[in-house]
Amino acid sequence: MDLNNCRKKNKLTAINLKKYIDDYGHVSFAELTRDFEGFEGDELMFAGDAKKNVVLWANISGNAVKQLNSLVKNKPYSFKPCNLLIYIVDGVCLKLPVAKRLSKQGYKKPRWLPCVLVKE
Repeated sequence: MDLNNCRKKNKLTAINLKKYIDDYGHVSFAELTRDFEGFEGDELMFAGDAKKNVVLWANISGNAVKQLNSLVKNKPYSFKPCNLLIYIVDGVCLKLPVAKRLSKQGYKKPRWLPCVLVKE
């Protein structure tokens, strides 16, 4: 029996996202996808300029990207790089090479930067 399917999903709003992050301290995109209705979609979320090819998450809805960017822009929330093991434990990893660093030049091909959303 998959217990994740028994869990009630939260509605995707700024207030619910803030409460969720405040309650858990740090959250991964895998947790957000699992626990928020309407989080999944068909877009990519990039770290800064999309031309640098550093992907934060894939298969995310436009509304989720908008909500997360708004949270981060208005502080005190931010994305922090994390160990890949967090996503392995959550059971979801992107099928992209992992970005070893953030560089000014970026990457020629898309790379995934595993990160969590935290309250500073």
